[in-house]
Amino acid sequence: MIEKIFAPQLLGLTALERESVHERLDRTVGNPAAKAAIDMALWDILGRAAGMPVSGLLGGYSDRMRVSHMVGFAPAAEMVAEAERIRDTYGITTFKVKVGRQPYTEDVTACRALREALGPDVDLYIDGNRGWTASDAVRALREMADLGLTFAEELCPADDVLGRRWLVAQSPVLFIADESATRAAEVTRELLGGSATAISIKTARTGFIASQRVLHECEGLGVEVVMGNQIDGGIGTLCSVAFGAAHGGAGAVPDPDGRLVRQADRGRGLARLAPGSPAPQVLGARPPTDHHPAVLQGRQPCRRRHRLRREARADPRPGSGCGRQRPRGHVRLRPRQGVIDRALRRTHGRRHSARPRPGGPRGPGGP
Repeated sequence: MIEKIFAPQLLGLTALERESVHERLDRTVGNPAAKAAIDMALWDILGRAAGMPVSGLLGGYSDRMRVSHMVGFAPAAEMVAEAERIRDTYGITTFKVKVGRQPYTEDVTACRALREALGPDVDLYIDGNRGWTASDAVRALREMADLGLTFAEELCPADDVLGRRWLVAQSPVLFIADESATRAAEVTRELLGGSATAISIKTARTGFIASQRVLHECEGLGVEVVMGNQIDGGIGTLCSVAFGAAHGGAGAVPDPDGRLVRQADRGRGLARLAPGSPAPQVLGARPPTDHHPAVLQGRQPCRRRHRLRREARADPRPGSGCGRQRPRGHVRLRPRQGVIDRALRRTHGRRHSARPRPGGPRGPGGP
């Protein structure tokens, strides 16, 4: 695909012309993985030319991130044994548990066994790959309410529109959209439609540029994200870590004092970008803490509001309650008529009143 379709369209462009590259790539429908590979290769070219790591070009927040391990379908005892081995060998304390089997109680039993074996300090979140119906998913979440799940991901099909909204409205944990939200437009649809409350970003399908657009959209809406992986192999995993480490909202790990976490400070369970460091195959974001702002909190102060506070004084106009002091902190959202008149005089050099004339608007035959 890249050699026969995309390469002829891109020859002659530089690595800095990324928007032009994407405009040409988007002429071809589909093939997100091939497009993502080209996008990330362009960033790699720029990093090599600048002598900088790609994570530094993308944001430079950190050089590592917390990771998770995926526990696949198996009898409960085997799933527990695998999770314990990964925890003891690599220090990973976040596990993504595949669910979606029938009957759903089989998965509930497996999750309960994992919680009992791993203890309360381990993060568990479930991924159904749309295997349950909405009603089964609600029953399962209710029966697992005491397990302290961190997230739930794609428990039922996204095209079950009403069922999905009904499920998300009742979910006691954040509901992640993954394969149902692969582009910024789909992210908007799922979030505003009430079909998800968190988003999974996978650089293997959106590259770096489109992944940044999704991340910034989520930050603007106050929505948390996790970094996902599609069994990408070493290079794909490294790309996921590079993007996640570059952005504070995508799973990079600082310490409480704002310094970068060192491997010896937090022990194991971190994917590092240093050469030769082993990276686990499945990546996930760290749940937000007081020192890890995964989402934007609150709003920035409005400068216009501060400027308008000058209006919070006695109004000297006749007939308007002369001498009456407005409550402290009152904001006049509509400026006085005199302010408009003075602005028009400064602009046009003569008086132009914005007040309606007693005779109505000037007609065609007026003066």
